[in-house]
Amino acid sequence: MIFIGIDISKLTFDAAYSLNARTIHKQFSNNPKGFEAFFLWINKSKKEVYTCLEATGIYSFDLAQYLSQGKIKGLKSRGQPA
Repeated sequence: MIFIGIDISKLTFDAAYSLNARTIHKQFSNNPKGFEAFFLWINKSKKEVYTCLEATGIYSFDLAQYLSQGKIKGLKSRGQPA
């Protein structure tokens, strides 16, 4: 199982997780094209993936909606199911 933390800004979002004492990080565009790239990136792993992001309002809304469509399991801030 992999837990990916996501940090959101207006134009990009950063995703990171730890694997074997290494931090794996990648930055994506904060738009539908970036969401699809993120989906492809995390699906390279055969492990179950969960995401966690801080609900930052307008900047996180579209990604949170994408995650809540069921393609990726996720959590919003304060552990509320996505």
